[in-house]
Amino acid sequence: MTGERGRAPTTRDLLGLAIGLAGSAAAITVMFLAMRAVMGVGGSCADGGPYVIATQCPNGAPAGMTLGIFALLGFWALAARYGSRVGGLWSSAPVLGWAGLFIALGWNFLEAGFAGEGGFDVTGLLDDAEYATAKGAILKALEGIA
Repeated sequence: MTGERGRAPTTRDLLGLAIGLAGSAAAITVMFLAMRAVMGVGGSCADGGPYVIATQCPNGAPAGMTLGIFALLGFWALAARYGSRVGGLWSSAPVLGWAGLFIALGWNFLEAGFAGEGGFDVTGLLDDAEYATAKGAILKALEGIA
């Protein structure tokens, strides 16, 4: 296995890649759990501000989402840097993390759509479709029905 400029990857390259990938997985997990908590209170919430808040966010959910996003971007950059030094498929490993992010967050919407309080809930499925970049097609189809 050869990395950039045909050199063999060093232990530092492999360690940097492992930290980047493990950190990415941890950040996606934090965002998944934070979103799960928000879905548990109905799917939307707010904290602070001068307005009347109907539903308070669960403790840690806003911080989990915010820190998770920035940590994910940092760990992806780390994994991309060292992945390019390792070479091969590892240079594009962070791209798979993008798919993992949308699969994980989309799963929350999908599960909420099927396991809502009143049984099946189409709004959760529409949110999942948005994460699958198909919301436009679904809304266009619904316009024809309505």
